[in-house]
Amino acid sequence: MKYASIVNRLEHLGSAKWAVHIAGKRRAAAGEKLIFLSIGEPDLPPPMAIIDVADRQMRAGRLRYSAGRGELGLREALARYYTRQTGRAIAAEQFLFVPGTQAALAIAFTAIIEPGDEVLLLDPYYATYEAVVTAPGGV
Repeated sequence: MKYASIVNRLEHLGSAKWAVHIAGKRRAAAGEKLIFLSIGEPDLPPPMAIIDVADRQMRAGRLRYSAGRGELGLREALARYYTRQTGRAIAAEQFLFVPGTQAALAIAFTAIIEPGDEVLLLDPYYATYEAVVTAPGGV
């Protein structure tokens, strides 16, 4: 199977940063006390109230995918809240929920980066940021 050229362009991006993360994990497994600042992996459990609500919702049958942009009720509540806070009309359609920063950056960068655009990243940065800049053609 022939893959798209983007696969070759992205193949090694971030590998040095992942190597640092993996080395840190090995050192931690060997007993060294480390504080990881490399990926956004939660080190605390969610509040029990969130677990309880999720449990109730799943037991009530909410087991399917949610709306792609996020739950309408939540988007409407946020629109009302921010309209009150800012004094500006904000619509539910202006909100988009994504499953994390990585997805948000990929969507945003794809929308604004043109091939050849120069993008500056502050270092240190998450290992995959290079790929979300390079994928739409940024340099």
